Amino acid sequence: QRRYGRASSLLGTGHRSMSSDVSVTEDTSAGGAIDRLVDAFEPFAGQALTQDPLSWPGYPAILERARERTGEEQSVTAGRALIGAHSCVLVAFNFAFMGGSMGEAEGRRITDAIAVAANERLPLISVLSSGGARMQEGMRSLIQMQRVARGLVELGAARVPHICVVRHPTTGGVWASVGAGADIILRSEERRVGKECRSRW
Repeated sequence: QRRYGRASSLLGTGHRSMSSDVSVTEDTSAGGAIDRLVDAFEPFAGQALTQDPLSWPGYPAILERARERTGEEQSVTAGRALIGAHSCVLVAFNFAFMGGSMGEAEGRRITDAIAVAANERLPLISVLSSGGARMQEGMRSLIQMQRVARGLVELGAARVPHICVVRHPTTGGVWASVGAGADIILRSEERRVGKECRSRW
């Protein structure tokens, strides 16, 4: 039986490693993570949607299947959340949606969430489960890594904390741009986390 941990106990005491109560189980959905971590959640209105920027063959059909299977519009959901009495901005990835890959719309959702966190001086909590950038969007996907990383640097300069909860698996450009530079990283030791690049000539 799944155990639902309370993130508020971790965030309130400043722990830097995730307890077994909030470690990831088989549920890699954004909704499962949100239900487990927060007491209330309100998604941002008007969040970006993928528009198939490169007209990649078959991509619209892949997106449609992912949306039907998961009930989500994109692999990233963002909004305002409440943990106990503490308000925050939450960004959650859904691995079941195309491997939690980050495309142009996901990048915009994340950077918009970072901007809200900075403007309202609310802690940013990112909940990661992703294989990295989305190949069907090519360079327009890869450039999101730079945009997100820049936004997080500006968030840090504003002295607003970024807390990252790492789920299984978290790899590639999402780990490098979103997770690796967080102020506090929570994860259990058995989770697969890392950045790997290979070149074939």
